[in-house]
Amino acid sequence: MIKAYAAHEAGGKFSPFEFDPGSLGYQEVEIDVEHCGICHSDLSMLDNEWGLSQYPLVAGHEIVGSLYLATSMLNCNCQWFKSLLKGMPPAMILWLIVKVSRFLLIP
Repeated sequence: MIKAYAAHEAGGKFSPFEFDPGSLGYQEVEIDVEHCGICHSDLSMLDNEWGLSQYPLVAGHEIVGSLYLATSMLNCNCQWFKSLLKGMPPAMILWLIVKVSRFLLIP
């Protein structure tokens, strides 16, 4: 279960919100978010200034956290890549997953 703060309507106030995202899909990651920033684009989404917002809206895309689970890496048969990940800080692992998964065919 994910605990967050969400707005339920355009211009609404953020209030506690819980939801179950289901199982992780292929090449998805789960991150334990410790801190989150709200920037101007988040406020634009809150107010639906671009006509794209869907509610409830959980804003904030600038986060600090720890990588908890990465399904693509768990299913990877690349031993060299798995050995590379051992001992790395979680933020570096997440960066590698985002950058490298674009170039690897991970079954």
